[in-house]
Amino acid sequence: MKMTVVITMAGLGSRFRKAGYKMPKYQIEAHGRTLFDWSMESLKGFADPENDYIFVVRKEDDAEEFIRSSCEKIGITNVTVIGIDYLTDGQATTAMLAKDVWDKESALMIYNIDTYVEAYEMQTEPVDPSLHTASQNEFWNGDWYGWWIIESGTGDYALSEGGWWDACARIDLGEDGSGTLTLWDDSCEAGEYIAQASVQAEADLTTSGRLVSTDGSFLNCPLTGADAWYIDAAAPESMPYHDMICISGVYTDPEGSGSSFVYTIYLRPWGMDWEDVRAADESLLPYYYDDWYLPLIEAGGSMPDQIGEALSYA
Repeated sequence: MKMTVVITMAGLGSRFRKAGYKMPKYQIEAHGRTLFDWSMESLKGFADPENDYIFVVRKEDDAEEFIRSSCEKIGITNVTVIGIDYLTDGQATTAMLAKDVWDKESALMIYNIDTYVEAYEMQTEPVDPSLHTASQNEFWNGDWYGWWIIESGTGDYALSEGGWWDACARIDLGEDGSGTLTLWDDSCEAGEYIAQASVQAEADLTTSGRLVSTDGSFLNCPLTGADAWYIDAAAPESMPYHDMICISGVYTDPEGSGSSFVYTIYLRPWGMDWEDVRAADESLLPYYYDDWYLPLIEAGGSMPDQIGEALSYA
């Protein structure tokens, strides 16, 4: 089966730069080979001349020639290089920047350029659906609270960068792991939503698995195919707090104006305090956390259908 391999390599590599390295992390040599070469060695189990490889890299690294020549040495010729001039909030967002290039009919693999496993240890194998357990439902089911932000925008959304809204979500999964996710923010009246999605729990390397959207929309942008949500239970590097989920995506104007924005949604279970976040960086608390959320949960209130709504008791 033909596969598209998206390789993210657009991080700052700040730890290496602080250590005195001047070149990008993936060009550093270890045991006579660059970290790029070692990472590509890991993908030998997916070697196929028909596969497409898409690399997302920082423009300032000026790395396209390096990437193409390194790939040519190992027989990879179907190469696309996407350069970006800003730092994203993580691998998922970086990978989504390639969605307009990858083959929607092929299998998709996302890999990062600073990971190494022994050649052929990774193979193309389907995930057994039976790995889904009741514990996954227990993690996901229920009400969630947090905030979402526009990380960057183009066209009509260029001035929206940094826009921030408190958000609530409700996830309802059945025994088979399928269900719905609804999301609203502080601009919504009761009964209004910014996202409604059909979702399916899937097994991964964590005990809680992940959620994948199979239908629905965020605002008026479909959440299927290349635009589907892949929601991991593991906390993101940008917000390393327990019991936090992160949803990243790119909204593209369906009217074809060319306008788009990159967004991230951070959520924690309703009723959980965010004092660990406050201790680390108070600016990362939801806007209505102190004045609305805390009094509500301290009074035993259940999650209302509108942010800012008066107390509602369970």
